Amino acid sequence: MRANHHGSPWLRLNNAPADSWRKGVVSWTWRIKVLMHLETELMGTVRERAEDEAINVFARNLHDLLMAALPDCVQRWASIRVCVLG
Repeated sequence: MRANHHGSPWLRLNNAPADSWRKGVVSWTWRIKVLMHLETELMGTVRERAEDEAINVFARNLHDLLMAALPDCVQRWASIRVCVLG
C-alpha cells in the first residue's frame, strides 16, 4: 500500500473490516486524482517548452531569411525585373 510504504501516520491498516475499502479508496484516489493532476501538469509544462522552442526556431529562421543576400535581380530597383527562384 502506498500510504504505508511511506510510513504515513494518517492511514494505518490493521486488517480491520474497513481496511479493504480504505485500500480501494487510496488506490482509486492515487490513480484518478493524483496521477491525472500530475499528467496534466506535465503536459502543460511540455507544451509551454514546445511553444517556446517553436518561437525560437521561427525567430532564427526569420533572422536567417532577412539577413540572407538578396538575388541580383531584386537588388536592381531602377529596372523592373521579375526574379523567379527555383
